[in-house]
Amino acid sequence: MKSLSKYQLLIEEYIKKNFFDKMSENIYEPINYVLSMTAKRVRPSLCLLATEIFEGDIYKALKPAVALEFFHNFTLIHDDIMDKAPLRRGNLSVHKKWNETTAILSGDLLLIKAYQLLEGLEPELFYKIVRELSNTGVKVCEGQQMDMSLEENSEAIFQQYIEMIQHKTAALIGSALKTGALLAEACEEDANHLYETGKNIGIAFQIQDDLLDVFGQTERIGKKHAGDIYGNKKTILYFKTLAKAKEREREELFYWYSIRTDNIDKIYAVEQIFKKLHIGEEVKKELIRYRQKSLDCLSKVTGNKEKKQALIEFLDESLIRLY
Repeated sequence: MKSLSKYQLLIEEYIKKNFFDKMSENIYEPINYVLSMTAKRVRPSLCLLATEIFEGDIYKALKPAVALEFFHNFTLIHDDIMDKAPLRRGNLSVHKKWNETTAILSGDLLLIKAYQLLEGLEPELFYKIVRELSNTGVKVCEGQQMDMSLEENSEAIFQQYIEMIQHKTAALIGSALKTGALLAEACEEDANHLYETGKNIGIAFQIQDDLLDVFGQTERIGKKHAGDIYGNKKTILYFKTLAKAKEREREELFYWYSIRTDNIDKIYAVEQIFKKLHIGEEVKKELIRYRQKSLDCLSKVTGNKEKKQALIEFLDESLIRLY
């Protein structure tokens, strides 16, 4: 990911130099484990890029950027527990490698460490950044609850899915860009436009993630193939299928999503419905639409044009394989 490589290197170096070396291995070792997994460090890198869009000092923004990465990994540890996910980035998830209690405590501690990284900010800026991170934390928790509720709601609609990912996934990406803008003392209008840019990028990323869950290769995406279908998660593929399906196909989809089983027949049956109705193509159209929405928001942002172009390049590097 060339557009973010400079920032990724800074983030990676900081994290490696500051691994947690403590006596209580049962709580710190899982933190080092999850932070050492191969990761793109997208959120903290976007924070640093946003800082440079407004001519800010990325070295002063480094700790708050890492705080975003800590916060993100805290959510991943806890999400894997709730989703019963066995893999994270191609490795055993923390609760599988250790146990759920250790995973919960390690996740909690990582959240606290995220806030500790903000302690060096001057008071006024500290207040703004903490408020932004806390508001984002609320949205992420709300989004996770929405996600779980969708599983049980047989009458869920597509707009509820979009609202869920706006909270659970997109809010943190939007917040990463807004945080970078705040650290560079950008005006409120620019910071908010950048947040909206990131929010739409986040929605596009989640749409892509939903698509790859079914049509991607396990060794490339680092997660169990069709895990969303196994878990009865109502993703964009599910809602696009309902919109196109005839009565018989809808009934079959409802049946498979009403039961929990590891039987491969379920995966095969649902995937066949998706393929028959060309749902992959429908989903790609939505991905392209949210890409354009993010670009429209970015066009309203003032600042360094070269750095804004780097954000566009990052978006295209991330989504190019799908259109």
